[in-house]
Amino acid sequence: LGLERHARKLAAYFVPYTHQELPTAERLRQFLLNQLPDYMVPRSFTMIASLPLSHNGKVDYASLPDPLEHVLGTTTHEAHSPLRKRVLGLIGDLLNLSSVSPDANLLDLGADSITVIRLANRLQAEFSIRPSVAEIYRMQRIEELLQYCEKYSVAETPLVKTVSTDPAATTPVITDPVERQKFKETHSAIRTFTSDQTAVPLDMSAEDPRLFKRRSQRQFSLRPIALSDFGKWLGALCRKDLAGDPKYLYASAGGLYPVQTYVFVKAGRVTNLAEGLYYHDPVQHQLVLLTTDAVINRDDFDPFVNRTTFDESAFCLFFVSAMAQIEPLYGVHSERFASIETGLMLQILDLQALEAEIGLCHIGDLEAGQFLAKLPQIDRPRLILSALGGIPNDQPKTNDEDKLARALARVAELSPEQVRSLLLAKQGQRK
Repeated sequence: LGLERHARKLAAYFVPYTHQELPTAERLRQFLLNQLPDYMVPRSFTMIASLPLSHNGKVDYASLPDPLEHVLGTTTHEAHSPLRKRVLGLIGDLLNLSSVSPDANLLDLGADSITVIRLANRLQAEFSIRPSVAEIYRMQRIEELLQYCEKYSVAETPLVKTVSTDPAATTPVITDPVERQKFKETHSAIRTFTSDQTAVPLDMSAEDPRLFKRRSQRQFSLRPIALSDFGKWLGALCRKDLAGDPKYLYASAGGLYPVQTYVFVKAGRVTNLAEGLYYHDPVQHQLVLLTTDAVINRDDFDPFVNRTTFDESAFCLFFVSAMAQIEPLYGVHSERFASIETGLMLQILDLQALEAEIGLCHIGDLEAGQFLAKLPQIDRPRLILSALGGIPNDQPKTNDEDKLARALARVAELSPEQVRSLLLAKQGQRK
């Protein structure tokens, strides 16, 4: 429903069975949350006696009644503390509501992805409380958010995230999607000079053809990657022995090479490779299976930026620094050197991916606790960076509202045999 992009919403209509207990909107929502991504769960649930049909027997959408926007939480409860009153007032301001009940569900009241991000920003700015967007989505009622705020309101959390360790130069991080886009369009690190500034033109080689192909990939085909292509791609990180000397294609501080490479492969997405977490051995060039547990899932990613990318991806790549293998030499500088090494590694993989027809999307932030718990803790592992990858899909980019159609289009690209193989892999079976 709705014409404006950020005003669109999903509304559900249902016809109940007779002589059965009617489900509440919350029960319907929780059932669908276990079956569907967050963005595909309807915001409202409206019960109707029967579906209106047109003269040719199809559903007459124009004849459907207006959706019930406030199925839950219509009763107003007394807020018992100034903090609760302020949080409820903040939510009311964001949703243009005069009053908000703690029993209400935020999505029932009309919150969308932008609203949830702005709510997190306002809570941080006004109360020094910063629940993640994923945490807000998991809270079934506003009452849970109120309890969260009460629990952490006295916690010693910084007022804003900063991008500088210099107290005199702290800069608030922009998290509002609209404002972030404005910043990208109006700011540049490329300096400009007046015409009287001395400048010396330089010769340059012919344009590298890879320049036209190299780009971040956020849409992936469900077609499986050939294991041979996957191996050739990761082979760029291998150690080679040249005249008895170990050599890599990238540098490392002190020649320590503390950054390890791990990859979580989804079922059926790389041929002849079972789902699981693997360590890439750069000396023997082999993938060592560590666990078949799902150490990463869609809830570990930002719900509005990276979850859909994860849904379509074939694998997740992790660069982990074994801090115990570098800190004895470089101390407080160790993470910075590990980050430089990771950047060099990922640049090589980016370029090698073009030949292997693999696309990559760099991921700067995710919940990686389950993954890191599977690694040797004696190494003091620290996640530096991750990336999602798969076979690129070059279809035009789609808006958030088209994600369901996008998912169906991905399945339509597969042959019947590929669909069957993918389903068998998902079920843990082998042909």
